[in-house]
Amino acid sequence: MKNIGIYDSGCGGFSVINQLLSQGYSGNIFYYGDTINNPWGNKTKLELKIILETIAAWFNQHNVDAVFSGCNTTLSIFGEELPTLLKNPIYNILENTEAYYTESNYSVLSTENSTKTHLFSRFLPKKTIQEIPCPNLANLIEKNQWDAAIADAISIIKNAKYPTIILGCTHYPLILKELQEHMPHKTFINPASFLKIPTELMQPFENQIIHFKTTGNEDTFHAILKASTNINTYTLNAKLNKNTSHVKSLNVTH
Repeated sequence: MKNIGIYDSGCGGFSVINQLLSQGYSGNIFYYGDTINNPWGNKTKLELKIILETIAAWFNQHNVDAVFSGCNTTLSIFGEELPTLLKNPIYNILENTEAYYTESNYSVLSTENSTKTHLFSRFLPKKTIQEIPCPNLANLIEKNQWDAAIADAISIIKNAKYPTIILGCTHYPLILKELQEHMPHKTFINPASFLKIPTELMQPFENQIIHFKTTGNEDTFHAILKASTNINTYTLNAKLNKNTSHVKSLNVTH
C-alpha cells in the first residue's frame, strides 16, 4: 500500500490534499502541519532544514512512500535537496505544469523567501513575472482570521501590474472564493489545481485513513480543516474525528 505524506507550515497543504482526493487518490495520507513555526516564508535555510528533518522523522515513523510538498517556500529554498532531506520521492504543485500557464504576463503573490529566490520567474522563464511578497498573509489565514486575510490580500493585489494573479503560496487558495467575489475583474490561479497524481500512486485501495498532525493550536487547525475540506473521517493528533458540517471560516482566534 502507498502511504503519501503531505507537509506544510500549517493549513496551506489543504489545497494539495483537496486536489489529490478530487482525482480519486484512495491510499493513506499523513499530513504534517507545522503551525507552531508558521510562517515559514521568512525562515532561514538552517531553520527550515531543522524543521524538515523533524517532519522526515515523522513520515518515516509512518512508513510514508512518497511526499507531496504543500509548501512552495521549501521548494524555492531547497529545490533538488528536498528528496534527500525528506528521505522520499518528492512531488510538488509546479512540476510539469508549465503548459497550463498560457498568458504572457503574471503577477504572483508569494512568501518572502519565494520572492527573494525568484521561484516563479525561474519556473516560468519565458513569461513576464511580477513577484509580490506577502509577509503576513499566510499567517492570517493560518490563524483563521479570514476578514483580515482578505483585506490584506486585496491591499497587496492593488500593486499587481497584470490581471492574472498566481496564488503562489498554498495558503492563499483557501480564500480564493472570497478574492473572486471581491475582485471579479481579476483572474486567480491556484497552482494546485494543475497537479496530477503519478500513475504509480493511483492504485485502488480500500479503507483509506487520513491522518493529520498539527504542532500548533489544535482547535484553530481543526476549524480550518472542517471549513476548507470535505473530508469526513480522519484522525487529528491521533484522535478520531468525523466531520459532518463544512462551514467556511469559523473565525476561531487563539
